[in-house]
Amino acid sequence: MPLAVSPAGLALIKRLEGFRAEALALPDGRFLVGYGHAAAMAPKAALSEADAEELLRADLAPVEAMLNERLLAHVSQAQFDALASFTFSIGIEAFIRSDVLRRFNAGEPIAAACAMDAWRKSSIGGEPAVLDALVRRRAAGKAAFLDLKAAVPAASVFVRPEIDHAVAILGSPTKVTALPASARPGYDETVQRLAGILAREPATVHALKPPPARELEEEAPVLELTRRLDPAPTPMDMQRLAIFGLVGAGLFAGGLAALSQGRETIFLLLTAPGAVMLLSAAWRLMKDTLVTRFLGGAIRG
Repeated sequence: MPLAVSPAGLALIKRLEGFRAEALALPDGRFLVGYGHAAAMAPKAALSEADAEELLRADLAPVEAMLNERLLAHVSQAQFDALASFTFSIGIEAFIRSDVLRRFNAGEPIAAACAMDAWRKSSIGGEPAVLDALVRRRAAGKAAFLDLKAAVPAASVFVRPEIDHAVAILGSPTKVTALPASARPGYDETVQRLAGILAREPATVHALKPPPARELEEEAPVLELTRRLDPAPTPMDMQRLAIFGLVGAGLFAGGLAALSQGRETIFLLLTAPGAVMLLSAAWRLMKDTLVTRFLGGAIRG
C-alpha cells in the first residue's frame, strides 16, 4: 500500500517550516506564505492555519508519490515522514540525486541518515553559507528518521539547501550563518532592528533597564534639585555643545601637533583654550549624571 505523510510527520514539517500568515516576497518573484508554500501571487488576506495546512498537503502530494516510487527498501512510517520532510526541504530533483536515497535503497538506513548532514548550505546574499537553521533541521530530520524528537523552523523556499562537501572532513572549521531575520516567522522589522542595536550595545541594554522603585524614590529629590539649579540642555543646546567640544578638541590636537614641531608658544595658545572648551562641553553634557551621583551621595549621607 502506498504510504502517506502521517499526522506526526505533518506536524514535524509544519514546525520545521514555520507558519507565516502574511506573504513574504521571494527573490524569484513568488511569495512565501503558510507552511513553506510558494505562491505566484500574494494572498489578499492573511492566511489561516487551516488553509495553510491544505496548501501544505497539496505541496506534499508529489513528494509522497515520488517516495512511493523511488524507495525500494522497506520503509517505516517514521522513516517515510522524515524522508518526506527532507525532500520538501531540498527539492524532489535534489533528493533523487542524493546519497540519502542511494544509501537507503542499498539497505544502509544509518548511512542514509548521516548523508542528510551534507545538505546544510544555502545562498544568503548570493554567497553559499552553512546555516544554523539547516544544521538543526538536518539534526531534526535524522532524529525523526531514527525515531527521535527535535524541531527547528526554516522555510525551504527561502533557504533552498546546497550540498556542502566539506562536511565529509571531520573537524574542519566551519562558519555557521544565522537565518536572515526577514525569513523568520513572526518577523517585525522595527522590533528586530532595535533588538539588533541592543544586542550590539550591552551598555544600552543596561541603561534602558528601569531602576528599582526604591532607587527612583531616593534619586527623585536629587534630580529635582539638579533641574532647579541648572535646567537640562535642549536638543539644540546639545548640538551646539557638541560642535563647541569638537572645536576644542581640534584646537587641542593642533597644539599637540605644534609641540611636536618645537613651537611651544603656539602649543600654549591652542591647547589652553582647546582644553577649556573641551572640558566645558563635556561637563555641560555630563553634568546631570555627575551631579546626581555625587550630590545624591551627599544628601543620602
